[in-house]
Amino acid sequence: MTKNILIIEDDKRIREELIDYFSFKHWETAGAPDGLSALEVLENRTINYSWVILDLKMPRMDGIALLKKVKEKNISIPPVTVVSAYLDQTAIEKCIKLGAKCLLTKPVQSQDIEKVINIIISNPEEEIAKELEENLPGLRILYNDKKDIVIVNISSAHEFSIKTKILFLGANPTATARLKLDEEVKKIQTSLRLAKERENLELKQEWAVSVDSLMQAMLEELPNIIHFSGHGKEKGIILQNENGEPKTITAEALASLFKLFQDSIKCVVLNSCYSQRQAKAIKQYVPYVIAMKTGVSDQASILFSSGFYKAIGAGRDIPFAFELGKTAIQLEGIPGDNIPILL
Repeated sequence: MTKNILIIEDDKRIREELIDYFSFKHWETAGAPDGLSALEVLENRTINYSWVILDLKMPRMDGIALLKKVKEKNISIPPVTVVSAYLDQTAIEKCIKLGAKCLLTKPVQSQDIEKVINIIISNPEEEIAKELEENLPGLRILYNDKKDIVIVNISSAHEFSIKTKILFLGANPTATARLKLDEEVKKIQTSLRLAKERENLELKQEWAVSVDSLMQAMLEELPNIIHFSGHGKEKGIILQNENGEPKTITAEALASLFKLFQDSIKCVVLNSCYSQRQAKAIKQYVPYVIAMKTGVSDQASILFSSGFYKAIGAGRDIPFAFELGKTAIQLEGIPGDNIPILL
């Protein structure tokens, strides 16, 4: 398979050196002297590029402005390696949020850039860390807000992290059975507070959730994980109206809401009874959705949340956290471990 690489670099000497090196390594290469020229190339898409090498500080349009413009215009772009002498923590955060796969500070050898790219291309994500340790031990791994791997060689990277924001939504309207939501959120807080990744996790809470407060919280927090705890039925989850009375939110309405926030949300947990239908609707726009396929007891709900967030706090992925949540129910010897489902 032909490998094509676009090298976006304003320094002509560096650009030509990279073009010569990757050409020698049997890559089809193209160059651009600034972000504006690169944007025209990416918009035309006469070549299906496999990778992009991107400088940051360039005339006419810098690297970060290019990544923003690509996102705004919804232009399909291959994985990006940022190579720059100007990778401070602000730039690192911006690049990662805009989708960069690798961040390397200059000076860096052409062969090391190619090694990193080949490791990413040739290995499943779970093997990348091992390959880096064996072949390029000076590099380390961070994670973006979707828990995708990002590779860096920045010496100050140990001080840097992308936080995962969890938004807990609690609703227990009048005229509905009392739920132990306060106990559940305390278990979640404890799991996160004791976690090794606690500095990279942020828990926000919204109580007595109505339609208005739900939308406002989503806009203000832009969470990565949404956790709803409350009542549910096959028609939808139960929030409350302005009088504190129950209000059913349908699966279709929830899907429409999460569609608008699909760039930031990685996982939705519907810790409410009979939420499978809502989960299936949301799954169109969110990578992971957890639901309860039947009625579920307070005790099973709380145990699941505790186990799930213990795993999240340990840096494990959503599927593993889901299984640990189910196992937490089993370990206590109560029924309900077969109720949670992961879509």
